[in-house]
Amino acid sequence: MARVGVSQKVLGIKCGIDPSVASSRINHYCTGRHVPNYTLLLKIAVILKVPVAYFYTPDNELARLLTSYQLLPVRARKELVKKSEQLVSGTGD
Repeated sequence: MARVGVSQKVLGIKCGIDPSVASSRINHYCTGRHVPNYTLLLKIAVILKVPVAYFYTPDNELARLLTSYQLLPVRARKELVKKSEQLVSGTGD
């Protein structure tokens, strides 16, 4: 949560979780003790400014790429996709 400067408690409250249990509920999600439903995960993603897919990838590099991609303007996203396709096909620089 530190990457966006929000505590677990504040994150939980912003997601609509009762303040008296917000910190512990978010902690349980972070540690894997419980799994949030998709609707709650959407709220968390918006607050943390990451795509929902971020929470589902076991690959740290892909998680970083997804986060960066989401922060790019549309034109830059299109350029990135085109470049990645060129790299995959072997036609990139």
